Amino acid sequence: MKVKRAERIMVCVTLALVAFFTGFFLRGRLGHEILVEVERADPAASQAETVRAAEKTPAFDDGRLDLNVATQAELETLPGIGPVLSERILQYRETHDGFGAVSELLNVEGVGEKIYQKIVDDVKVG
Repeated sequence: MKVKRAERIMVCVTLALVAFFTGFFLRGRLGHEILVEVERADPAASQAETVRAAEKTPAFDDGRLDLNVATQAELETLPGIGPVLSERILQYRETHDGFGAVSELLNVEGVGEKIYQKIVDDVKVG
């Protein structure tokens, strides 16, 4: 079977498009994974920085984190609290002029009874 020139061109163009879109997709996926690995490269160093920062702040003066002075990084050290929830906690604190009671955490979107029970003994207000 003889392949015409136009058919060869179409096959080459199709392969080029497939290669381009595959590379585009993998670049985004692999780029993210590489970034995550770089961030994880030295977890002991970042953990040590968190501990040093915690020792310098009044947020941990009795071993519990004060919700009214804690930073986002400090909030993220709590079990079940990641970047999204810590940001919501900070927004709630700002909007409501601070926390009046630890139980107000239940008013923060995304903090349910399960997460609240995990952290209630690790936090305080004032």
